[in-house]
Amino acid sequence: QALTTCIEGTLDVLDSGDYSLDGQENLIKGNYNLSENMEVLDALVEGDEEFTIFFDDIRRVTTILDEKTGERLVGTAASDEVYNAVVKNGGIFEAYDIVINGANYYACYAPLENTDGSIVGIVFAGVPSKSVDSFIMEKVLTLVGAFFIIAVIALVVVIRVVITIRQGLMETGKVVSNFAAGDLKAEISPRVLKRGDELGMIAREVKQLREELTAVLSKVKDSADTLLSSGK
Repeated sequence: QALTTCIEGTLDVLDSGDYSLDGQENLIKGNYNLSENMEVLDALVEGDEEFTIFFDDIRRVTTILDEKTGERLVGTAASDEVYNAVVKNGGIFEAYDIVINGANYYACYAPLENTDGSIVGIVFAGVPSKSVDSFIMEKVLTLVGAFFIIAVIALVVVIRVVITIRQGLMETGKVVSNFAAGDLKAEISPRVLKRGDELGMIAREVKQLREELTAVLSKVKDSADTLLSSGK
C-alpha cells in the first residue's frame, strides 16, 4: 500500500492534472503522456517490485514484462473482484497469491483518483512473496536471538541472586547454630547485614538477638559475681 502511494505521488510530481485517454488509447496525466514514458515507473522499481496503472479496468502502464516476448503486459483487464472492490467501492484490495512470470507476489490494488476525488482506475504494486517472507524471517530470527540473549542474561542474574541468597542464609544459619551451641562470638558479615531484602532484615534481627543475648549473659555473670562476693 505504501508503494501505491509512492507511485501516485511521483505521478503527481510529473503533472498535477487529471488522468485521461487520448485518441490512441494512451494514458495521459494532465499533459504528460505516461504510455510513451513508461520508463518513469521503471525508475521506481527496486529489485523484483512491479507497478501497474489501470485506467478504468484496463492495464495501460506497467513495469511487468512478458517473460516470453519481453513486451510490457498492457491491454489486459483487471479481474471483476479487484475492479468492484477498488473502482466501484473505493477500497483497497490485497492479494497474497498473485503469480507474475511464474513467481508468487504479494499485491495491493488502490484507487487511482483524479483531482476531484473521482476514481478512474487502479494503482497496482506487487512485491515477491519470497522477499517478504525473507524479511519476516529475518525479523523473527532477530527477535528470537534477542529473546535468547535476554533469557540468558536473566538466567545468569537469577542464578547469581539465588547463590547470594543461599550464601547469606547459610551464613546466618551458621551464626544461629553457634548461638545454640553457646558461642556468641560468631558475627554476620557486613555484606549480608547491608542487604535491603528479607534476608538482610533476618540478618539484622539475628545480630540484635546476639547483642541481647550477650547483654543478658553479661548481666547474669555480673549477678553471679555479686552473689559470690556476698557469700564470702
